[in-house]
Amino acid sequence: MKYLVCIVLIVTSLRASAQTDNLDQVNSIADELNPVLTNNGKALYFIRRFHSENVAGMKDAGDIWVSFFSDSMRWTVPRRLTSPLNNAQFNGIIAFPDDIASVYLYQHYMPGGNPAKTQGISVSRNMNGSWSTPARIDIKYFYNKSDHVSISLSETGDIMLLSLESYGTYGAEDLYVSFRTGSDQWSEPRNIGPRINTAFQEMTPYLAPDNKTLFFASNGHGGYGGRDIFVTKRQDDSWLNWSEPANLGSEINTPGVELYFQYFPDEERAIYTSTQNSDGYSDLKVAHLPVRRIEEILGDSMETAVFKETIAGAEIRENEPAADKELQISGIVLDAETGEPLLANLLISNENWKDNIETTDSGVYAILLPTSDVYEVIIKSEGYVSQQEILDIRISEIDEITHNFALQSIKIGTIVKLGNVLFVRGSTELLESSYSQLDLVVQMMKKNAEMEIELSGHTDNQGSERLNIILSQQRVDEVINYLVAHGIDKGRLSGKGYGGSIPVASNELEETRKLNRRVEFTIVKK
Repeated sequence: MKYLVCIVLIVTSLRASAQTDNLDQVNSIADELNPVLTNNGKALYFIRRFHSENVAGMKDAGDIWVSFFSDSMRWTVPRRLTSPLNNAQFNGIIAFPDDIASVYLYQHYMPGGNPAKTQGISVSRNMNGSWSTPARIDIKYFYNKSDHVSISLSETGDIMLLSLESYGTYGAEDLYVSFRTGSDQWSEPRNIGPRINTAFQEMTPYLAPDNKTLFFASNGHGGYGGRDIFVTKRQDDSWLNWSEPANLGSEINTPGVELYFQYFPDEERAIYTSTQNSDGYSDLKVAHLPVRRIEEILGDSMETAVFKETIAGAEIRENEPAADKELQISGIVLDAETGEPLLANLLISNENWKDNIETTDSGVYAILLPTSDVYEVIIKSEGYVSQQEILDIRISEIDEITHNFALQSIKIGTIVKLGNVLFVRGSTELLESSYSQLDLVVQMMKKNAEMEIELSGHTDNQGSERLNIILSQQRVDEVINYLVAHGIDKGRLSGKGYGGSIPVASNELEETRKLNRRVEFTIVKK
């Protein structure tokens, strides 16, 4: 789907002077979208499509361009960035998460500029004035069926809003939220609910600096034209409870298409895109929007009740007697590589509870569970590696959550992280909580009699490198001993300890170092 838009740039008083209202130098007959200002206001990055100077010429899906604010108080003629940030695929900047030391980018980057085989976003580092080759960022279970994707990062850098057509969608593109869990590690995108999302398109989200006020574009809430800009305010920490979305009105919205709205409350100005009265594909416009006007627009919509999500076709299962409070957990079981839904069985249990449920034909499950407890969930599907997860739902603020499970297919080369296989700190002694996940490995290998696996042990980089390698090897040997003791031929098992030589996250902080302390296995024969 093509979105022909223009940049409407409102430059803040802290970022530039009023003369920046004149953006004739930035405008072109091509399609400009997704404007991103650096914090100092000296550079404006944006995506330009259908331009002859793009890497793939007029057919290029989008390249990154930049204009600088000059000493003469004008924006310079934009220039296109070169490799590695631009290639023949769709390229665009999402944000500068730590000023200009790094940049988040749309899509994954493949060698030679080839089309990406997987979905997601990437990060590039500023190395002495040059950008490094973009590396993929880990967003758990990222999946998008739409041609469109728009993403924004909160000012605090730990909240990401995404427009995707993904799991649990109410129609076309919906808005989702993801949270930073480590260095370039993000949680599974979660649908933010039916108060905002409709059967139509919700796009280009932007979370204001207060981390509560959300601006987005939609054609599912009525309005003046193709897509209008709306504002809503988060009512609690569930990310499901929002005020009634309010149209920003004729000050911003037109019979055309408005997208990519960003608001700077301290300067009472904004950035957005529009097709109204455009030269070619786009025009540049300036608008001033007082904070008091935003407050007036929100008006009575601030007083709302919590709206609950439902998933059609899923049977809710509950055991009696019920607890004082229950939480609905629902989601989809899917193929981790393709994103396709799977028929699966879920065993949910703890000391006081046990239930076994099946997904629907579309991979959907739903269940009511007593809160104030921790549950083990084992997910099984024919032809896939069984998965164990621990769900801690000792919460009281919300009534339901969405949680998807992604299973890896049993094939040569599949790498499986044994996230719940844990050891007493500094030793090779397995914690008792590790046995359940190792038992799943035993079951899988007994069912697949020809399967062989290679285990790998990893530590963080703290302490002696030599001792870390020894410890990681001893832990691999301990896992092998457990599997052999439970009936697996030792000839089907091999393993190596790598110490801290293959990190998957930064070792700067303990919260990310712990991600590097892991045991994995690779299927080498099936």
